[in-house]
Amino acid sequence: MDRPTGGSSPLVFAVALPLGAASIHAFGEFAYFRRWLELGSDETALRAAVAVLLLGRSCLAVGVLAVGFVAVSRVASDRTVRLASVIGTLGLFGSLLADLEIRRRTGNPISIYLPFLFEAETFVWAGTAFDPASAILRFLGQLLGGLVGASFFAWGFERWVEGGPTRRERLAVALLAGFLIAVPVLAMGAAGSAPAPLVAELRDQLPSLRRLTFLSTPDAGAAASRSAIAARYRAALPLLSAAPEWASVPAIDGGREADVLLVVVESLRADALDAETMPFLFGWSDRGLSLRRHSSTSNASHYGLFALLYGRSPLRYFETLESGEPPTLVETLGRSGFSRHVLTCAALDWHGMDRFMGPPHFELERLRGPDLATCDQRVVERTAALLAPGNRPPRLVLAFLMSTHFGFHHPEDAAPFQPALGSPNASTLDPDRDYEGLHNRYRNSAHYVDALLRSLVERVDPARTFLVVTGDHGEALYDDGTLAHASRLSDVQTRVPFVLTGPDVEAGRVRDTPTDHADVARTLLARLGASASSLEGLGGVDLVDGPDREFVPVVHGKARRGGEDRLALVTRDARYSLLLDGERGFARFGGVLGAAGRLERRTVSDAERGQVVRFFDDYLSTFSSRAIRPRMSIE
Repeated sequence: MDRPTGGSSPLVFAVALPLGAASIHAFGEFAYFRRWLELGSDETALRAAVAVLLLGRSCLAVGVLAVGFVAVSRVASDRTVRLASVIGTLGLFGSLLADLEIRRRTGNPISIYLPFLFEAETFVWAGTAFDPASAILRFLGQLLGGLVGASFFAWGFERWVEGGPTRRERLAVALLAGFLIAVPVLAMGAAGSAPAPLVAELRDQLPSLRRLTFLSTPDAGAAASRSAIAARYRAALPLLSAAPEWASVPAIDGGREADVLLVVVESLRADALDAETMPFLFGWSDRGLSLRRHSSTSNASHYGLFALLYGRSPLRYFETLESGEPPTLVETLGRSGFSRHVLTCAALDWHGMDRFMGPPHFELERLRGPDLATCDQRVVERTAALLAPGNRPPRLVLAFLMSTHFGFHHPEDAAPFQPALGSPNASTLDPDRDYEGLHNRYRNSAHYVDALLRSLVERVDPARTFLVVTGDHGEALYDDGTLAHASRLSDVQTRVPFVLTGPDVEAGRVRDTPTDHADVARTLLARLGASASSLEGLGGVDLVDGPDREFVPVVHGKARRGGEDRLALVTRDARYSLLLDGERGFARFGGVLGAAGRLERRTVSDAERGQVVRFFDDYLSTFSSRAIRPRMSIE
């Protein structure tokens, strides 16, 4: 029987091509997520559920393309339909493949980096050795190979259709349509049967899966706590969406005249403070206060530094900057006669950091050098000169050292930890092959920073200088499955060392309870003579004399205002995940995060849920001197 031009065969090819490509991709994607989710060989049902969920997501995308191909086939030639299929498949398969390739190298989805694409220093995180050429060639090879394989499948399927009677065309179309509908339906069933934390982890990694998981139903206790948190957040939204209230400026009346030196080290992990990696700082910490469970308040620089200088959580970072409110610590010291200085090698126009770390709040000096290691040395020299004894007003100096930024810079002859990588190329790193070498590269960089700290502290008068050494955030070296920072609320990305020394700071003091950067402003101002009454409007606790905190909030850094906020409420023994969406007035309790920032596959007790609601209530109340009432419970 003759087939009319513009029949079903071109449409069969057009749908089979992206379906074949998506199916090929699903094998590689499943291998990645099987490892990412740590699915054991005995967890056959969970592996099947994950495979179906991933394939369902791909089928949903192919289904959207198929609708477009049907519309094109009504008005266009067979050649145009095939061409549209090839272009659509390249777009779909290419985007999926690019996302998977980035995951394999960094552990992070491509969506983490998309908001930063058009920023001035987008690729600084990748280091000076970032060379995408090999990654691009590898990507193109995989794209071509997948397209060829999918083309053979589509061509063979079309030949089978054309070799039979007309009803075979209808059967082929029915098979393709049935597959594209059945797999997403099965995926929704898999989401309902799989553990909720596992599904939530996949939803976090693959936002498109949210369309497939709306049928999953939490247990009654989880639903109650989620309802309480959502109601609490909705009640607070009028306050959170209003213009921020400016904090009152504490008064220092007849206090101690001493300098304040804040040394903030880029990407400084908490475990870098040991007797081998940073021997000087490790020993120096015995002369004052050392915090063992200190958080930077975020996994990104702009949020961490904000908390340090404003003494509050960065949940309303962008709103605060838009209001023009000055950083509380800096403003208070300025009114008390301090000169204020920022010294760094970094460009501070990253998401508005220059609006609170530059003029008029600070005198900003951006130093230069042939590399970050040399430049940091110049920062240290300039800092020491500013704090030299003399007839001058007291000074607040923030020295922001950058050697431990990705690339992990140090002089070639300062590399005691071996084997170590050379300057790492983010596009070619392999988590298994390069794990030890990358860690040693980082330790060499931290060891070099420690030597700079020694040379600085030796030229500062400890009797009239309050010295803080900490990090703006931590750094993942594949410990949590990812590379660098600003991707997960994991222990390695958010915990940092913290050492405070100075006049009347008790030597050998150690705190092992949760603390964060929002505590620092209150602590320093209290040491400088601010009265307790004038500090009432400031967040945090006094790290020297204040009570222990039950929890600290850690907020996921983001590129711009609006959209979702992710945070963790971190106690001494656990961290609880929350998702906030101010635009939709929605909040959700996700569960318990492990140290790696992934949801644990365990049931949360009613007592824990009630505690999370209480913590969340207390956290929201910190955004105004007016506590938000009534409190919510899970009953």
